[in-house]
Amino acid sequence: MRASVWIETQGKSLLIDTATDLRQQALRAKILRIDAVLFTHPHADHVSGIDELRTWNFAQKSRIPVYGNAWTCGELRSRYPYIFAPADGPAVGGGIPQLDLHEIDASSERLDVAGIEVRPISLEHGRQECVGFRTGPVAYVTDCQRIPPASMERLRGLDVLVLDCLRVAAHDTHLHLSAAL
Repeated sequence: MRASVWIETQGKSLLIDTATDLRQQALRAKILRIDAVLFTHPHADHVSGIDELRTWNFAQKSRIPVYGNAWTCGELRSRYPYIFAPADGPAVGGGIPQLDLHEIDASSERLDVAGIEVRPISLEHGRQECVGFRTGPVAYVTDCQRIPPASMERLRGLDVLVLDCLRVAAHDTHLHLSAAL
């Protein structure tokens, strides 16, 4: 399945990306609550499950904050205007996810996401900036071809690193095996 990451920490439930397979993943993992969503980048395999968030809106009776860099926020507004810029006002009937979009700067030292300290990590995904995320001693670094030196500093002292590695041979937008190692 395409990757989304679910983190439960300090009584909060954070989701990284809304992969195409989010519904199946959430049912399998029994995710009952989502306090916030962090987007790494706007490629379809990372955002196409966004409509599934309406289930948690309904269950939680609340809007969900979502975070992404300028590239991601721009693409989300463009692809999902019915969510982020409804022409006729707020949706009626609960059929559209109720999300609050927050643009972040991946060079920010820290973000407060639902009361959890999250450190964004700027990554190079071809010519675009993708964002990895660190909370405590765990970091998620996906879809990158290069990790800039300043971002490497943000990864010091980890206990767990989830790292992109697409294949053995070199690739233009993802780490390959020897680069990941």
